Amino acid sequence: MDLKIFPSKLKGIIEVPASKSITHRYLICAALSKGKSIIKNPLICDDTLATIDVLKQLGAKFKIEKDQIIVKGVGKPKLTDRTLTILESATTLRVLLPILILFSKKVTITSTKRLIDRIYTSDLLDLKGLDFQRRTYSITITGNFTEKEFLLSGKITTQLISGMIVALPFLGEDAKVKVKDIDFNNPYIKLTIDALNKFGINFVIEDDVIRLDNASKFKANDVTVEGDFSNGAVWLAASVFHQELQVKGLNLDSIQGDKKMLDFLDAMGVKFRVEEDIITYLEGSLGGITLNIEETPDLAPILVATASNADGTVIIQGTNKLSYKESNRKLAIKEVCNLLGGFVKLGDDSIIIQGKAKLKGDATIASYNDHRIVMATAILATITENPVIIKNIEVVNKSYPNFFKDLARLGARFEVV
Repeated sequence: MDLKIFPSKLKGIIEVPASKSITHRYLICAALSKGKSIIKNPLICDDTLATIDVLKQLGAKFKIEKDQIIVKGVGKPKLTDRTLTILESATTLRVLLPILILFSKKVTITSTKRLIDRIYTSDLLDLKGLDFQRRTYSITITGNFTEKEFLLSGKITTQLISGMIVALPFLGEDAKVKVKDIDFNNPYIKLTIDALNKFGINFVIEDDVIRLDNASKFKANDVTVEGDFSNGAVWLAASVFHQELQVKGLNLDSIQGDKKMLDFLDAMGVKFRVEEDIITYLEGSLGGITLNIEETPDLAPILVATASNADGTVIIQGTNKLSYKESNRKLAIKEVCNLLGGFVKLGDDSIIIQGKAKLKGDATIASYNDHRIVMATAILATITENPVIIKNIEVVNKSYPNFFKDLARLGARFEVV
């Protein structure tokens, strides 16, 4: 479906959806814990449903209710289907891949060409004892791990590192994961460790090595998913332009990396007021600054969109991981902003944005099959001089199925074209 979005005024209170990253991790931990767990306030979207589908193949059972998911975990998984279809969710595939390999000597993953391209990287190929057969829409993995120490790079993604950490309880007491190009303070790795802690798994971390605490084993637990800073960042940016818009449901003590959106906006000159759990624009305007998003790549689309309206030049560094997202986000967001009348150019590991007071709009924008590109474009479309058409808006179902319903409730005007 395609939408034409008209310049609009947004106002009201938006409560952000639950964290996708945390929901994934709680689902996996609950499935690997024998017994009943309850996940409260989960995010139900295409990506988390993909994780549930794979976990069902491992023997776990799920009951999805209005505000919670009841999980009957299996303890030790049994893979019932050695050919799995995983559409578009890189988190599902990368984090669960070590578990799939451990409990099946051969597994075939069918998916989109883009996802196969995204996961078939040097860090995956570095895993010893495995053989990979890659085709356009599938990858077959045979063998088993032959070593007890796994050296993994976080240069492209941290998801495979998270997957190996999840697998440590099944690899024996002497197994360990060693990392390079990253450390264990990375926010996504911290989310993984925190989720495992909540389900009874504890670790010993020494410099760049993590190993299992010998007394650890998975235990069922009831947990609550907090609000999502990745999607919340979209509304924080929107509130800079629509100052009667308030953002509710973000935990300022969260370890989510995308909490940095508040720091980035502060560095650009915008101040917020926080009362209880409601964040409101207070004062200031967007100015030029240099930012680094190496640990928070999901913020790139909305940051570039926001910077397009800054008074000055914004340089966003640490952008190389963007090539491995749902789209080549670096190229996609540049094309979007320039089509809308902005000025964005790319450096080797950076995006340079020359801000303008007002973008003209009057363009048709592809979705790039990327939920974050669509959401960032939609926010920009509310403040351009002319309407903007966005194609294939249903890609937001990947992380935020109710995004356009929420946008309309807050006052956005749009029509199906």
